Amino acid sequence: MINDSNNKVWYRLFISLSIILLSFLIAQLLVSLIISLAPSEISQNIHTANPEELSLTQVSLLKILQFIAAIFTFLLPALLIALILYRNIGETLFLKRKSDFGVYLLSSLILIASIPWMNVVIKWNAGINLPFSMEVVFKALEEAAMRSTEIMLQGEGLSTLLINLFLLAFVPALGEEIFFRGLIQGMIYKYSKNKHIAVIVAAILFSAIHFQFYGFVPRVLLGAFFGYLVIHTNSIWPAVWAHFLNNSIAVVSYFVFGNDISGIDDLGIANHNTIFVIVSIIISAILMYFLFRKSKSVLQ
Repeated sequence: MINDSNNKVWYRLFISLSIILLSFLIAQLLVSLIISLAPSEISQNIHTANPEELSLTQVSLLKILQFIAAIFTFLLPALLIALILYRNIGETLFLKRKSDFGVYLLSSLILIASIPWMNVVIKWNAGINLPFSMEVVFKALEEAAMRSTEIMLQGEGLSTLLINLFLLAFVPALGEEIFFRGLIQGMIYKYSKNKHIAVIVAAILFSAIHFQFYGFVPRVLLGAFFGYLVIHTNSIWPAVWAHFLNNSIAVVSYFVFGNDISGIDDLGIANHNTIFVIVSIIISAILMYFLFRKSKSVLQ
């Protein structure tokens, strides 16, 4: 790890925030430029129309814009900060070390086994009552996010599924893990020397940046799992894989079931199946024990 003197902390924080802000602004400018250059029949109502009203060309354009935004918002600033401030992208962002197959297998099984009890957490979080003024704002953000997701998932056929897996599963997994677990979590640990604080703060920021209160808690738990994967393996790749798998489950589930709640989102909450949820918790805990026992924490 890189040892930093106290007089460098604020300097590096300022430079990091500047790079993040500049990258975000460039992304917004590129998106606006592309929309302005597109023919009016394509750009017209592209952000306000219902998903089913958009043409295939409009959906494709939105996917391209989503890709640009993801690269410039997360991946590019993380790489630039690691290069400019630490002069070592691989070490700073935990890109160098690879983990064995067992880590990937166990993390995959944990995600699958945890679906029922995570669905219970998701349902609980979605049912939290807020003051009316706050509820209006958060529900508007939630609806906007759901609309955006539905648009991105539009289309049929294997080619559409593969494109969606790349754009909605792999690209966010790579960019967000490198940014939040590689950069943010790594920087917090450098200065706090506390791995748990680093994991929790990075997980909270990861969830907050999605601006979805009604999914905030489960996303924090997911982010914490990804964070501890990085700590126990000293590698970003198991977290990228787990994030990709989590996103892929959602993409494939939508491809198979559509908006039908009878799909994977119903596991654990249908008919108050308490035993099923308890078994899910036990299996997840056992698998997590073996996973973290297999890979001893490298951050003491």
